[in-house]
Amino acid sequence: MASQDGSSGAPQLERQKAFGPVKARQPHLLWLQKQVCGGDEGLFKPYAGLEKAAWEDKQTFVQWKSEAEFQRVVHPIRMRQKTIVLQPLVHSTPLPGYPLKVVEQPVMEHLQRFCQAFFSGMEVTLAEPLDMATLKNLTSRVHALTNRTQFLVPDLLKHLKSRRPRRAYCVVGVTLFDLYPSPEWNFVMGHALLTEGCAVFSFGRHFNPEQAVCGGESTLLVQLKHLWVLMRVMTHEICHVMGMKHCYYYHCAMNESNSIDEAVSQPLFLCPICLRKLHKALKFDVLQHYISLRERCQELLLVSSPLSVPSPPDGGVHATPPSPPKNLPALESDQSAPLDSAHSPPSLDHTHSSPSLDPAHSSPSLDHTHSSPSQGATQSTHPTPTEPSVTSQFQQSLNWLDECLHSLMSFI
Repeated sequence: MASQDGSSGAPQLERQKAFGPVKARQPHLLWLQKQVCGGDEGLFKPYAGLEKAAWEDKQTFVQWKSEAEFQRVVHPIRMRQKTIVLQPLVHSTPLPGYPLKVVEQPVMEHLQRFCQAFFSGMEVTLAEPLDMATLKNLTSRVHALTNRTQFLVPDLLKHLKSRRPRRAYCVVGVTLFDLYPSPEWNFVMGHALLTEGCAVFSFGRHFNPEQAVCGGESTLLVQLKHLWVLMRVMTHEICHVMGMKHCYYYHCAMNESNSIDEAVSQPLFLCPICLRKLHKALKFDVLQHYISLRERCQELLLVSSPLSVPSPPDGGVHATPPSPPKNLPALESDQSAPLDSAHSPPSLDHTHSSPSLDPAHSSPSLDHTHSSPSQGATQSTHPTPTEPSVTSQFQQSLNWLDECLHSLMSFI
């Protein structure tokens, strides 16, 4: 379908309908509405390349609001909570291909501060690292192509759910280790459960830990080089926990990723329709939201420069930046269905086919074929690309935020 603005995504009138009416005179929402109605050209770019099968999966603000109200009835205690817990997942037993056992503390603190700014109004806390070697009933396998151990996502999510504090809205696992959602799947970058208030995402496919300098030297720089995309995956998964589906209206942080190439090229921030959903959920001031995000991006721009990376607290030497990752098939999963769907409300997300590790396997092929009820993941046969400079990523994000702030402040 051709849109009124020349893209192959949703037409402008449909985007206006998806945003919905603004009843109260709220300048910030009126500014967002103006952007949907053709306001500042270039701030929010319409989504292009929408596949026909995805049209049924588009989620309007009104649809999200109805589903969010349903969740408040089903989970009244959790839905009132205002705390997000970031849970580092480590493994004390040496595993082949994983010389790095833990996400560096400065990296976790950057993730925490950005998450706090993105989800304005929520408190974001860091939990003590959880050793996966001590967990019972945690299934793992060795990937046939990479020879690295992978951990089964449903088992990890069960453990995360059992450790979610009663006063927490959700708990989000952060790990260096590769993940997979079921035996037929290749791998996943992130996975979320709306109904259980938990999610997990992995560094595993964003860099090659074998290139890190070991022997006591710091790997902080190695991890900082991928900080931007990790923030994007983290916030994307938490938005799924908040009931948001993939976005097909604009280029947006909630776009679906068909490859790591797409994951590193998609926006870090929400489009007007998705931002209105988050605004409704958290009731923040949109101007202050953008100001806080700008402060974090300004901080991260300085930190991401190799010349400005601070010395480790222990006085160690920073690692040499790694070579580009080895060629690996890429896949993302943003699953929002419950582990046991037999007694659960309808899922708030959609599904794609899962690639088999064995090319001769009778499962769906490597094409991006949409399939049935299980939930979202995508994969690609493209090799893992060299990610853009993290400094340039934060600089571009900072420039975009400056444009948004200028436009918003002029409007109000």
